[in-house]
Amino acid sequence: MFTLFPLLPTELRLQIRHEALPQPIRKPLYFYEKGCWGPQYLPESDPNYDPDNDEHNLCLEFDCSRLAPPKLGVPLFYVNHEARSYVLSWIRDQGLAFRFNREKQSLVLIRSFDPDCDTLYVSEEQWYDFHVEPFDRMSEPDIGNKVLSY
Repeated sequence: MFTLFPLLPTELRLQIRHEALPQPIRKPLYFYEKGCWGPQYLPESDPNYDPDNDEHNLCLEFDCSRLAPPKLGVPLFYVNHEARSYVLSWIRDQGLAFRFNREKQSLVLIRSFDPDCDTLYVSEEQWYDFHVEPFDRMSEPDIGNKVLSY
């Protein structure tokens, strides 16, 4: 353990902590998973919204929040109070969030899918499933005989 670290000037400690953080994830790759298609109600602002018949306002959408997010390790978070405060500020700036991993019984840092800039990867083996899943979803019990668009 480097016991003299707290005696360094604040600016130097902050710079060292900054250099110890991982590079920001700019455009991560998310992998397609079955089970992301689901019914959603159209907002009133949608041009297809029907104020007279609520049954016409249901559509089938790909829910990106169901994709497994990439996980990041930031050991600096566990060093001490000063480091934790610095990392928490960095996490907010990066748009990251903590989730509890039940399997490991620990916190995991994640980055949720951003449809404006992130990429969804569909492998050749999954291509067929990706295209037919919306049609398969239409026959599932939670949708029943409702008419949906997508």
